[in-house]
Amino acid sequence: MVPACRSLDTISIFALTARDAERVTHVAAAFDASEAYSRPLEGHGFDFGTSRNFRVGIPRAAQLQFFGNADTTRLFKQAVERVAALGGECVEVDLQPFLDTARLLYEGPWVAERYAAIRDFFDAKPEALLPVIREIIGGAKRWSAADAYAYGYQLKAARRTCAALWGEVDCVLTPSAGTIYTIAEMEADPIRLNANLGYYTNFMNLLDYAATAIPAGFQAGGLPFGITVFAPAHQDGPLLHLAAKLQAATMTCLGTSGTLLPAGAIETGLPSGQIRVAVCGAHLSGLPLNGQLTSRGGRLVSATGSSSNYRL
Repeated sequence: MVPACRSLDTISIFALTARDAERVTHVAAAFDASEAYSRPLEGHGFDFGTSRNFRVGIPRAAQLQFFGNADTTRLFKQAVERVAALGGECVEVDLQPFLDTARLLYEGPWVAERYAAIRDFFDAKPEALLPVIREIIGGAKRWSAADAYAYGYQLKAARRTCAALWGEVDCVLTPSAGTIYTIAEMEADPIRLNANLGYYTNFMNLLDYAATAIPAGFQAGGLPFGITVFAPAHQDGPLLHLAAKLQAATMTCLGTSGTLLPAGAIETGLPSGQIRVAVCGAHLSGLPLNGQLTSRGGRLVSATGSSSNYRL
């Protein structure tokens, strides 16, 4: 990977199956002390991807954008139904704070960081860039250091606002893109159509989220459609486990290859950061000290009774 916005960059993993993606993630997520932006992988906690009881946020109908594509509208509705069939409780959520944050990526000073990444090349050979790229990155020069701080404060506030959602749901489900364009269409109207393609994704790195895109069927003309599930950072494991189940429920083959989707149990190679504990007395559900467990992300796995041989 070469830098675009070093403060936001992350490496995406492309794989034919969620299982393969998890194997690669397990290796790629290793901490690199020589890289200033590297950070240790944290445990993901509750694995909603393997649970039959989890909550999924679905954007309000008015906030869903398919840009006139009836096929993708239908396919997304089917995807929501599949999530529900897998045990997900679908909860309508307000996506507007996320959409507002997304606009910062290209309408704010982060474009100046893109300029910083290629400054020497850009200044020496601007004619070598595609016109649309030259136009976007060239606009970076109008931003000041004061603007960068002002937008940084705005992003900090946006992160706090958006983070409130995670008290209500475990992950959010959206289309990966509301529609797909041909190369000719993109060349004719690159800035507007690129913004459409990023409608559901441009906020991810700004908000420090983990996301997994999953195949979700084909449109009538043969073009694919995908969905994305996202959650806070370090939730790659649960997202990939949910992705594996959704892929198995949607596809029988790997893309259009004709190769059958491999069968097998979902792997849980990424660290959960959790341990199982048995408690009694005041730490039981409904009793005074139970909050010491729930406030730390503890979840009830099962309840049982004392052995019939037990005597006080």
